Amino acid sequence: MPTGDAVNSHRIPRIARRAAAVLALFLPGIFVTAQAVDEDVYPQHQYVEPDEDQEWKELEVRLPPFPEADQFRALPSQLPNTSLELQLDPDSIRVDEDGVIRYLLRIQSPSGAGNLFYEGLRCNTAQYRTYAYATSAERWQRMRGDDWQALDAGGTTRFRRFLYRHYFCEPGVGYLSEDEIRKRVRYGAPLFYDDP
Repeated sequence: MPTGDAVNSHRIPRIARRAAAVLALFLPGIFVTAQAVDEDVYPQHQYVEPDEDQEWKELEVRLPPFPEADQFRALPSQLPNTSLELQLDPDSIRVDEDGVIRYLLRIQSPSGAGNLFYEGLRCNTAQYRTYAYATSAERWQRMRGDDWQALDAGGTTRFRRFLYRHYFCEPGVGYLSEDEIRKRVRYGAPLFYDDP
């Protein structure tokens, strides 16, 4: 007849095997639940998994009607060494099927003079494109070419980089939803003071 120590030594492996079997049954459920919770916590983000087999193609872009001045909202820019005011039309903002955020942007000087741009911005590549511009003539002028430009920290593109970081995109996650972007334009966005 085996001693108590011998009985316990035989039980331990059996208990370990049962515990491993129970864990194997429940762990996949835990991971699925964690993933579902993660999606619920960040509903304002949209992430599109890139399809490596399919080349990205931009949608055909139509210019919007010329906007009224009162459609725009001034943004509290933290950009140094500039007196220009950055303005967006919240109703013009679209997150299209090709993953491009399209919007009307107005850059205005303290004297009231300004330039109007219809643009697109891609969060996954940190690039922008100007489709058309207008000055005081209230008439769109289409830009030539179809090149996407990098969002550099300096120069004229720093305004777009500000939009990219605070209003349109969540780096490493994807672009924000239309509702979230419009909400940030109307009511304010979180600002990061370590911007270059």
